[in-house]
Amino acid sequence: WILKSHRTVTELKGIAAFPKVEVGNITQFDWHNAGIRNHTAIVTKVAQLSDGSWQVWVGEHTDPYEYRNVTSMITVTHPGATVYFLSL
Repeated sequence: WILKSHRTVTELKGIAAFPKVEVGNITQFDWHNAGIRNHTAIVTKVAQLSDGSWQVWVGEHTDPYEYRNVTSMITVTHPGATVYFLSL
């Protein structure tokens, strides 16, 4: 609905988008890469690490986490999942 209804929405996809992600962005996960976004969370932290890489953390209610690492979610918890970020 957001993508179809809001003219100012920006959608970013995957780990390559991490440097452009901002706290407060909506995060959606397609756990099985089936074209269905199975889970939604909110970005709670974005940081560039000392090695130059970027990390993003989200808050969610399914597992009561305030800072859950997105990289871990799509590589360990749900290997091969796709992450999308929506900025309004």
